[in-house]
This record gives sequence, C-alpha cells and structure tokens, in this order.
Amino acid sequence: RGRGRTKTICHSKIIVLLDYEKRPYTAISGSFNITNSAPSNLETVTVYKSSVIANAYMEEFERVWDISKKFI
Repeated sequence: RGRGRTKTICHSKIIVLLDYEKRPYTAISGSFNITNSAPSNLETVTVYKSSVIANAYMEEFERVWDISKKFI
C-alpha cells in the first residue's frame, strides 16, 4: 500500500527475448500496450538489441519476481 515510491504494486511492460539456450539477447520496454487499440494511442517503445541490457532486465525481473506476492 502507499503512494509513489512506497507503493506496493509494480507495473512494468518489459519483454525479454531469449535465444534457443534461454539467454537474453534483446529487451523491449515502454508504455506500449500489446493490444489492438495500441497503435491509435500515443505510446513509447524502446528496443535494446544488446545482450548486456537484456540480461540486466532479466536479472531485475527475477529479483522482483522473487519478492512478489504470487496471484497465480
């Protein structure tokens, strides 16, 4: 609970692409919603074609996943 930096719910849109050996090689981040209506909205998207950056996103995802309350 809380507001701003003390809020307990995290909302991020990040896609990490993995190669056949499950190694991160590209990361996609931004406000873009992957829906049919997204192209008609003002959205941002950044594609990082870097295994270093993709790995950093993957590590952050795993860190947050480990401390998150699971709803599934």
